[in-house]
Amino acid sequence: MSDALQELLESLVAHNAWADEKILAAADPLSDDDIGQKHGPDGVSIRRTLIHAVGTQLWWLSNWGVAPLKEYERERSAIRIAYDDAHAGLRTFVQSHRGEAWSQPITWSFPGGPPVTLPLCQTLVQVMEHSVQHRAETATLLTALGRSPGDLDYIRFQLGDR
Repeated sequence: MSDALQELLESLVAHNAWADEKILAAADPLSDDDIGQKHGPDGVSIRRTLIHAVGTQLWWLSNWGVAPLKEYERERSAIRIAYDDAHAGLRTFVQSHRGEAWSQPITWSFPGGPPVTLPLCQTLVQVMEHSVQHRAETATLLTALGRSPGDLDYIRFQLGDR
């Protein structure tokens, strides 16, 4: 694999941390009631979405053998710690892999599903894209509460709008 792929994967992980931080910063001033407020038929809340998104990042880090999966409290301070741990783990993970390591197959199963095999780099991209989806959902909820996180676009990150 090329240096360009390595740079892209490192950049995606850096963007993920930057965008997650914008979401967390927008949520910080809200009350516990606001972040726990359920919306829609699925009962989605800011808290639930944040916990799901970071939990997925941590699950993949465990699956990749970076760190054992550990439980975090559902309190706000613990959610922040979980994100910090996930971001540090993702940075370490992407920096510790080079070249052909990214094309190595990895197999896992979703609960109740058949085994799935993809190249390691594609699983990392899946984690980044999963985070994009849930940041968008959280941004919508935050915006409805008057706390838009602002522009989370990758290009804004690349242009230095940090």
